[in-house]
Amino acid sequence: MMNRILIVSIVSILTIFSRIESSADTIYFKNGRSLEGRIKSETGNKVIIEASFGDMECSRDQILKIGPGQKDENSQAIERKYERYGPSEIPISVSKGSKSASVEAVLNGAVKADLDIDTGASVVVLSRKIGDALGAALEDNKKDIITLHLAGGKNVDAKVIMLEKVKVGDAEAKDVMAAVLLEDNADKNVKDGLLGMSFLNRFNVKIDLKEKKMTLLKMDDYK
Repeated sequence: MMNRILIVSIVSILTIFSRIESSADTIYFKNGRSLEGRIKSETGNKVIIEASFGDMECSRDQILKIGPGQKDENSQAIERKYERYGPSEIPISVSKGSKSASVEAVLNGAVKADLDIDTGASVVVLSRKIGDALGAALEDNKKDIITLHLAGGKNVDAKVIMLEKVKVGDAEAKDVMAAVLLEDNADKNVKDGLLGMSFLNRFNVKIDLKEKKMTLLKMDDYK
């Protein structure tokens, strides 16, 4: 009886291993490792990989790419998503003697701005100069006005606008909320503005000050 159970178990393992191997992809991770397996499912940022040793769970932003193999429909769809929304590596400028970093952004396809990366800012913040260049209706200072508490401790009035698109390197987001400071030079620490979370929360973000680059990976909720 024990031998029969053992034989059945071995056959089952070999059957599973054979099925996975026949449809296996090579999944490459950002840490340099790779794995033969099959993308079984993907929910939000969680990916389940079916490998010969069992199912393995990882976050989507750990995966660099999926290599060739016999792919089922689900794997093909996920691979197309990675190809379309793969990580964008963007050079950043790092101020000497500080940890502040900035990137060049293109707003509404026309206006360039050097924005400081600020994960503490809930929205993209723009200077009055950039707001004027965008043609924002800043003279109407009674509608859509909010008070921002800047890092320097100063409270300033700003007008809320909606940017049609914000592009940083190859990464682009549409319908991004921004706040334009109504005062000229409202804060000496805010030059063209701040790249806040109304843009950054569309992506998985990794900032490497040493390598002077920012990596953005598009999240599922924003196509």
